[in-house]
Amino acid sequence: MWIDIYLGLPELIIYDAGLQFTAVEFSESTRQVGTRTKCVPVKAYYSIGIIERYYEPLRRAYEIITKEYLRLSKDHIL
Repeated sequence: MWIDIYLGLPELIIYDAGLQFTAVEFSESTRQVGTRTKCVPVKAYYSIGIIERYYEPLRRAYEIITKEYLRLSKDHIL
């Protein structure tokens, strides 16, 4: 079971060289909300996987803490 939690806007978005991320609208939108962007070079596509591999353990830890400590606020859990 996945629980989506809104934690606000990201400070940094790391993306590959896909067309949707190189569009002017994307760069303007991220600039307007104060989010930095970093494009991963085509030859270094594997570096996005390095970041993604940490999502699952962090999400699992968050779920466990949330279930065991019902009185903690979300800020304290994070």
